[in-house]
Amino acid sequence: SVFIGANVSIDTHYPHFLSIGENVQITQGVKILCHSVNLQSENFRDHVCLKVEIGNNVFIGVNSIISPGVKISDNTVIASGSVVINDCEKEGIYAGVPAKFKKLIK
Repeated sequence: SVFIGANVSIDTHYPHFLSIGENVQITQGVKILCHSVNLQSENFRDHVCLKVEIGNNVFIGVNSIISPGVKISDNTVIASGSVVINDCEKEGIYAGVPAKFKKLIK
């Protein structure tokens, strides 16, 4: 019950750090990252790996980016083109760069 659209990029180095719930729609061009450069490392060569959790009944709009360490709770919508850098509470709509809470889903 998970839909993954065209040109979706899921972290190829650390895919085991990603969990996806049921009834999730990940639309075209979405990028999901589970690792990033460790800004504290010399020459920025080390990685930091952080779990990404996508709950049940989540919709992620076209060309959004999900950053490492983010939890997207159940019944949440991520608007197209959003950059998610913080956790998203359940039953909310999030949009923007960075993505911010806009309103509750009724």
